[in-house]
Amino acid sequence: MERGKLIQLIQIAKAQLCLDEDVYRSILAKLTAKASLREMSPKQLSIVLDHLKGLGFKVRAKVPNQANSLRPQLELIRSLWHGLAKRGVVKNGTESALNHFIKRMVKVDTLQWLDKRKASIVIEHLKQWSSRTEATK
Repeated sequence: MERGKLIQLIQIAKAQLCLDEDVYRSILAKLTAKASLREMSPKQLSIVLDHLKGLGFKVRAKVPNQANSLRPQLELIRSLWHGLAKRGVVKNGTESALNHFIKRMVKVDTLQWLDKRKASIVIEHLKQWSSRTEATK
């Protein structure tokens, strides 16, 4: 495991195990004869991490943040909506008008509350609407 990741995990373990500074430093000194993580080699960091796991620290997989994974879709929805507004297809290009449209389409009150499936439905509808209105001009 890379050095930075080991240091990060050790610091998370320290917080989860509620180790005060004195106890934490004594563990470091006892296991590696060093007082700081920066002074340790990756092998020594692994030894410290293994010891903290023995004290009850459990490494958990990072749960992806759904808001971050939806960001590109939400930006595309806004972009399509504003594109329709610039061409005069949508009279009101505001965020509240977009939210009203979304509520009518997929029964979700606001853009930020969309899940991936419903965001895809909105995107496809806006794309189709955009292509229909381009074809008529």
